[in-house]
Amino acid sequence: MKVSLSKRKTITLLLVGGVLFLFIGIYAWLVYAGYVQLGAKGIIGKGSRGAALSKGATAPSKTWYFAEGCTRDNPEFDTFLCLQNPQDKQVTVNVTFALAEGQGNNVTKSYTLPKKSRFTINVNDAVGQEKDVAMTVSSTEPIVAERAMYFVYNGKYGSTSSVGSPILSQRWYFPEGCTGSGFDEWILIYNPQNKDTDVQVQFRNQDGAVVKEQKMKVKAGRRLSLKANALAPDQWQIWTYVYSNLPVVAERAMYVATGDKSGGSNSLGRTNREADTSWYFGENYVTSSGSFQEYILVIDPQCNEGNKQVTLYGYSGGKQIGSAKYTLPQCGRLTIPVQAIDAFKDKTDLAIVVSADKKIIAERAIYAKHNFGGGVFVWDVTSETGIPGAQLSKTWYLPEGFTTSAQNNLSFLEYLILFNPTKNKTDVSVSFMKNNSQAEVKKFSIPAHTRLPVQVNGILLGEHSMAISSTQPITAERVIFQ
Repeated sequence: MKVSLSKRKTITLLLVGGVLFLFIGIYAWLVYAGYVQLGAKGIIGKGSRGAALSKGATAPSKTWYFAEGCTRDNPEFDTFLCLQNPQDKQVTVNVTFALAEGQGNNVTKSYTLPKKSRFTINVNDAVGQEKDVAMTVSSTEPIVAERAMYFVYNGKYGSTSSVGSPILSQRWYFPEGCTGSGFDEWILIYNPQNKDTDVQVQFRNQDGAVVKEQKMKVKAGRRLSLKANALAPDQWQIWTYVYSNLPVVAERAMYVATGDKSGGSNSLGRTNREADTSWYFGENYVTSSGSFQEYILVIDPQCNEGNKQVTLYGYSGGKQIGSAKYTLPQCGRLTIPVQAIDAFKDKTDLAIVVSADKKIIAERAIYAKHNFGGGVFVWDVTSETGIPGAQLSKTWYLPEGFTTSAQNNLSFLEYLILFNPTKNKTDVSVSFMKNNSQAEVKKFSIPAHTRLPVQVNGILLGEHSMAISSTQPITAERVIFQ
């Protein structure tokens, strides 16, 4: 039987349409079932889950610096710059994207931020793929800037976020560090000056001994990536000191792919001026089952005052529930497993204060069982990544924020963690600023010595920033689960 040309064309179109419809149906089912997830650059396989924890800035600034940023395809990175304009007028922002040496000329772009709004820049689009990028953000009026990154590193998925630094410094300190099996640690240094700078990077172990010291030059206006594993391999407990003869900004990135642990973290360093006798952590959780593990890392940046006495205090239900004492060796690092303190286990509202008889720098690392698919994600942040020295403040700003509905497979679950360590009740006002200059304000009352978690998904959906004001000095953190 002969089939006319027009009928053959009709049959072909029906077959092609049927195959396309079947493909779309299968793909839609995979998305719905969670076997495929849409990423910023396309499709990211199941497992693209993680958490990003960040503490806010205590004040806006006209300048912000970031040492980290990446737009590579292998490993795959998506980088976003989140800008918060708390001003009651439009603001012009210039961003200099500083590339690693040999990756081409630096790129400068200008943006206009509407009044009282959140604005997002896709860094991959701004500079192109396969770039290692640092950033300088300059604005006509004080704003707040934060960087968010999503990645697939050695087959493991995760996300990080960090508020930038409003200052440069010659000295930077990082309490956390690990180059053991399954851990990759990077030190990122950005020199925004108009001339080269000589940099010295020192890795010390928990006893204070120097494991490795490396000297290098960072070119003017460039960013340098230094892999700690290549210099100080197989070190499970190290801390890092960066010294530059010109002021720079430095960050640390860590990626984990070992056993059932996977993910990554990023942290802005601490300057020598930020060393203090008290450190506050609002987000903490450890379990008897071991599904949540937390470590407090403490270092001695002075290296000339002998041993230091450190006490960990835990608060839950508005009262102190326990404490533990430790000795920090001179120049050393103290690793405190919070789950080893029985009084702290299974406390869903746990807040921690670290106190010392002399100035220290403290950081927190949390490893948490993944509740989406049985894997594990890791997050790791400094205690405060905004204005240096401000452990507690009556004002906080968090530029990044994103929520989706529970029915959305690409779900983002966001919590704002407020901790009032004072002896008095505090009244808190939170302004959720959208990208259309509209804001939603919520008010809370927090008793003395109490931690308050606020689920943001129940307040609004989509992109936003947060501006927080309090009648008493508090600490504010944000965690986003993806």
